[in-house]
Amino acid sequence: MSNLKLRLLIIINLTFFNIVCFAQNKFSVTVEFPDMLYSKNISVSYNNGKIIKKIDLPMENKITISDTLYSKYAIIKVTIDSNNFCKRSTTNTFYITKKPASVTFTSLKCPDENTSQIRYKLTNVYNADTIANQFYLYTAVERNKLNDFAISIEKKDSINARDFAMNKLLVKNLISKEMRFIKKNKTNYFSFQVFKNEIAPNIFANPDSTLHFYKTNLPANLRNTPEGKEIMKILTGRKIASSEGIQAPDFKLTDINGKRIELKDYKGKYVLINFWASWCVPCIAELPSIKKISDQYFPEKLIIITNTIDKDTLAFLAAVKKYGMSDWVNIFNSTDLEKKFGGVTAIPQLFLIDPKGKIVYNRNFNPIDNNTLTRLNQILKKDLQ
Repeated sequence: MSNLKLRLLIIINLTFFNIVCFAQNKFSVTVEFPDMLYSKNISVSYNNGKIIKKIDLPMENKITISDTLYSKYAIIKVTIDSNNFCKRSTTNTFYITKKPASVTFTSLKCPDENTSQIRYKLTNVYNADTIANQFYLYTAVERNKLNDFAISIEKKDSINARDFAMNKLLVKNLISKEMRFIKKNKTNYFSFQVFKNEIAPNIFANPDSTLHFYKTNLPANLRNTPEGKEIMKILTGRKIASSEGIQAPDFKLTDINGKRIELKDYKGKYVLINFWASWCVPCIAELPSIKKISDQYFPEKLIIITNTIDKDTLAFLAAVKKYGMSDWVNIFNSTDLEKKFGGVTAIPQLFLIDPKGKIVYNRNFNPIDNNTLTRLNQILKKDLQ
C-alpha cells in the first residue's frame, strides 16, 4: 500500500481540546447498571469539552462522574460489548448539563441475534442517539460511496492523481451533505459536534467557506463557549494548512527536555515541522527521507521540529530513539501547535518555513509526494545548495 493511500485512510478525529478555563461550571452524573449487565465488557467515557477520559469501573454497579464543564454539555458514552448477551455491541450517547443527572440502565433485551435493545431511565439527561441515527441515515449514500472507494484503493499497489481527486470529490460531497444536515438542525448540540469533529479540521473543506458557514449557521451561544472559541482557532489555522507562500503562525512550545522554544529562535534558518505518530505506518516510512535531509542540512541550515500525536509516552520515546530523532526538537502532543496548523486531521504532515517565516512547502498543498519527499528535496536543494 502506498504512502499516499495510507495518508488518505488515516484520519484523525480531533475530539478534545486544550482549552483555557473560563467559567468554572461543573457537571455530575450517576450511571447505574443492573447486576445482570455489569461486567468487564462495559466501558464508560466522557468528554467535558476539553478532554476525553475513560472511566475505570469499580466493583459495584454504580458510578458517579463529576468534572469541570467547558462546553454546553458533557458527553457521556456507554458501550456494552457484544459478548454480554447479544451478538451486537451497543453504544449510547448522553448529553449532561450542569444539573445533577442520572442514567439508570434497567434491562437488556435481544429481539434477535443481530439487534439489541437497552432500556434506561434518564434524569436531566439528553439522549443523542435519535438525532445521531437521523444524521447517519441522511448522509448514508455519501458515506457509503466514500467507504467503498477507500476499500477499492486499498487493493491497489499505488495511488495516482486521479485517485486522489476522486477521494477529494467524495469527501467534499459528504461534507456538503453534512452541512445541509447541520443547517436544518443548527440549534442541536449534536450538529455542533459534527461540525467540530468532521468538518472544521477536514483538509478538504474550503477554509474560507467553512469559516463563513460556522459564523452564520452555528448559534452564538455555542460559538461563544470555550469549546466554540477553540473551533475558531482551528478554522483560522485551516487557511495555513491548505496554502503555500503565506506567513507561518508564531508558536511557543516546550520540548520533551523541558526547553522553551519559539519560531523566532530560529531566525535565519529553515524550519521543517513534522506532524507524525509512532503507530502511523506512512509516517515511519518517510522518516528515512527526513533523516537524509537532516544529515545534509541539520542544524547549521535547517532545524527539524517534530510533533507527535501519540498518547503513549513510552511508545513515542522508543520511536524517537529507534529512528534516530533524538537530536531534533521533539514535541509531545501539542494540540496548540496542531490548531495553529489547522487541526492536523491526517498524518504525516510536513511544513517547511523559510528564514523569513514564510511556508514554502506544505504537504497538504500538493499531497502526491512519495516517501522520498521529492518536491521537498527539490526546494531545499534550490535554496540551500
